[in-house]
Amino acid sequence: MRIKASIIALLVLCTTAAMPVSAAGGGTGEAVYINTSELLDGFSYTNEISFNALGNREEAFMLSVSPESKVYPVFMPCKKVYGGMTLTEAVEYYESLGKTVVGGVNSDFFAFFNQMPLGISIENGIFKSSPEDENILAIDENGAFFLGKTDVKLILSIEGKDKAVTFKHFNKARNDGGGLYLLTDDFSDTTHTASDGWAVRFNVVEGEYRLGSTVTYEVEAVIPKGDNYQIGENQAVLTCDATSMRDSVREKFEVGDRVTLSFECADERLIGAVQATGCGDLLIDEGEITDSKAWDEAITSTNPRTAVGVTYGGTILLYALDGKTSGYSTGANMQNLAKDMQSKNVRFAVNLDGGGSTSIAVKRPGDKTATVVNRPSGGYERSCGAFILLVTDSDKTDTPSRAYLKQDGVYVLRGASIPLESVFADERLNIIDKDEPVTVISSGLGTVSGTMYTAGMTEGVDKLKLSTASGVVGTASIHIVSENNVDFTLLDKATGKAPALTGLEEGTELGFTARLKKYSKLIIFLYCAFSMIFGMQTAVIDYSNTSPLPDFPEQRERSQFHSVR
Repeated sequence: MRIKASIIALLVLCTTAAMPVSAAGGGTGEAVYINTSELLDGFSYTNEISFNALGNREEAFMLSVSPESKVYPVFMPCKKVYGGMTLTEAVEYYESLGKTVVGGVNSDFFAFFNQMPLGISIENGIFKSSPEDENILAIDENGAFFLGKTDVKLILSIEGKDKAVTFKHFNKARNDGGGLYLLTDDFSDTTHTASDGWAVRFNVVEGEYRLGSTVTYEVEAVIPKGDNYQIGENQAVLTCDATSMRDSVREKFEVGDRVTLSFECADERLIGAVQATGCGDLLIDEGEITDSKAWDEAITSTNPRTAVGVTYGGTILLYALDGKTSGYSTGANMQNLAKDMQSKNVRFAVNLDGGGSTSIAVKRPGDKTATVVNRPSGGYERSCGAFILLVTDSDKTDTPSRAYLKQDGVYVLRGASIPLESVFADERLNIIDKDEPVTVISSGLGTVSGTMYTAGMTEGVDKLKLSTASGVVGTASIHIVSENNVDFTLLDKATGKAPALTGLEEGTELGFTARLKKYSKLIIFLYCAFSMIFGMQTAVIDYSNTSPLPDFPEQRERSQFHSVR
């Protein structure tokens, strides 16, 4: 490749251009990059980049589900309440049940030593874990709502005896001095207790663990002493440690007794909940930021964040903000998280478990399953106690639901031309092989000729409309950027390092690889645009050596997780 000394001017132009810092304002700053992909009717995925008031880069991700969508949320406390999963493992487990998961985030805070969620768990109407004085986010037939803190009492009534036992711990790890705990096969296959105590084991005769309903048991065994007890399928164990001194309760039960379990909710709205999870502080209430004095002071500092917001129309927003990774994303304190959620016009929003727990996954056309798209700050996915999964029951079909562009969300240098590639997918986001031309119409910032897109000379986001003769439609976005305010990297093709360009003579040949980036995202450019804009008539840059065309669905440059605590 022939290079003249004039390329040094190009390097100076690109590497010294100042990156504009977004206007300081609410939350993590005004977004400088927003790309929203509508993946299914009423279900979309958004990637955002912003710069906070200190000029530090932030990257966030959001999943949006409207009430009309065929996608719906499921709140799950892992396969069993005791012990955790990563988000990837949670997706794999739920799909093993025959469901299609298109997205998800981590949710409730949990105990590190056993990964059990601290608060309530209701999954598809089944009560799986008690609230334990933690805030509650729930969904009933009317949509999502915040419940605050409320109690659920459990009552065991022994048939034929004027005896009843009342307590509140359901599928929680037994603590010494904590009193009575009822553990079902949704908890684990044992009670995981190590201290001395006693147990009463029940067989389920009929009923389901639904608030407002009852479960009938038969006493299988009364165990006056022990430390760990088996829980078989369709069984439950009432247990208590020795220091709680509740032997009189155990003495009420005899083998063969019929026992009825019922529930008493302090707030009757919980009875109708189909899904429920424990959550952190209420950040937004009726569109306004709540009193920060009531927030948990222990977690208000700058961290990666996970949150859930609900709009006035009932749309659920699952939000994840990366952090603790220098140069990539800083994270936010609680106040700025609240401002971020408020900027999304939510009616209410709650804080979920953040830090190294923050993880968000999405399935995009061509993905076999939903995959994690953020960068957990610990350098790996953390095993958590609970998740919100987005699920669809749509059947697999050969009929396309929508058309998509593999180039959705890419940066393109103004004046550059790139080939467009379209794909079709069904309502489970599985690719469908359909041989039909897709017409792409620009919003005016670029032009389309056949399958070739040419960016105009004005910066902005070109909103593209996709359609076919058979009526399949879709949308996509291409982000047009100028040569100003970009990062230019030139690497010696042989060494992979910065080339030594000083002292070169006319006609010197040098092989190199060029990269253009904006806000750390790759920019696609070709020779025609590159030479025209930068005035380089003496350099020839092969397309194969420039910023590559991303292979959909991966749009942004990925790197291995950094180990950052």
